[in-house]
Amino acid sequence: MGLTDLDDLCDMGATTYKGRSTKKEADSCWRPIAARPNPMDWPTLVFEVGVSETLRKLRNDAQWWLANSQGRVRIVLLFKINRVARTIHIEKWECRLVTPTYTLRSNRPPVQVPTQIQTVDIDANGVVTGSPPATTPPLVLHFQNILLRQPVPPEQDVIYTAQDLQRLGNGIWAVL
Repeated sequence: MGLTDLDDLCDMGATTYKGRSTKKEADSCWRPIAARPNPMDWPTLVFEVGVSETLRKLRNDAQWWLANSQGRVRIVLLFKINRVARTIHIEKWECRLVTPTYTLRSNRPPVQVPTQIQTVDIDANGVVTGSPPATTPPLVLHFQNILLRQPVPPEQDVIYTAQDLQRLGNGIWAVL
């Protein structure tokens, strides 16, 4: 990211967040200290990792974070790891504004809907593929969504190239 002060971003560790009717703890989450100084402020970046969990459960988790934070969580990254097939499936989720199609007779504002933005797959041979094809690789985490401000050079978006993702996959298999 090119951060000059690593204290700009805080690892929230095992913090539990309360939603509308349930509580949740991420596998990992981060919040920008300047924009969200209180220890219980929602993170902007959440990681959910599943080895035994189903992809469906992980997707429900992504939707929970985006919906229950009322848009304060900006990016959720899901990692579904299949030990037997030695594959890693990554999904990037964000909220997208959706204008209702029935706006002709309604003045309802657009709503934010949790949306899968991108998928990346790393196969047993380290080959990286994804969809939509125009965005894979790289996997980009926008600086503004994480720190809630524009980057000041040398700060920049987090960009995971195909080579970075291969190294990530190798690192995961080295510890599993």
